[in-house]
Amino acid sequence: MSAPRRGIVLAALTGAVLLAGCGPLPTVTVTSGGVAFEGGSCSITVSATGLTPATTWGIGMFTTGSPVVIGYVTSSSSGSVNKILDYPATTLPRAYSNLYVEVYTDRSGQLGSGIVSAQVTKAVCLPTGLKP
Repeated sequence: MSAPRRGIVLAALTGAVLLAGCGPLPTVTVTSGGVAFEGGSCSITVSATGLTPATTWGIGMFTTGSPVVIGYVTSSSSGSVNKILDYPATTLPRAYSNLYVEVYTDRSGQLGSGIVSAQVTKAVCLPTGLKP
């Protein structure tokens, strides 16, 4: 192996070790969706791991534009979240190919920087104000 190639491989391995040393990378998923019996609202169950422990986070959903706030959650002492969030909606649950959920920093009740996002693969309602 040439010296430049060895340097690239060494740099990549060093970067991987440094990232692994920072703890688990954050993840988020929607594990289920539902409709309220009285109508006008829906819910999702959000599961997240690898977050800063005992911290408040904003949860939003987005398609092609700005996110719509679904709610706020506080991570456990181990940095995880497993929470049902109710939100206003006018659609019935279905699968959307361009729908994502994201965890955001909390800026005094406003969504801050996005931390981690994932495509929603479950049938869910679109939050009011969000277009497919």
